[in-house]
Amino acid sequence: MGPNGATLIDAARQSFVDAMMPALLLAAAVCAAAALFTAIRGPKTAAEAEPRLHTPEPQDNSGEP
Repeated sequence: MGPNGATLIDAARQSFVDAMMPALLLAAAVCAAAALFTAIRGPKTAAEAEPRLHTPEPQDNSGEP
């Protein structure tokens, strides 16, 4: 790489580290937005999510306790 190879390697390492912070902040923002969207728009109960799995049990009207 010649006499300037070490300088180039150091610059590449520093640019990688400098780019990590914005990338991590962006990923955190996307996760927070997804969690907020799910909390607002998602089903509130399991019955809303899968109504066919949560059918009410038939009532026994035979008069016995």
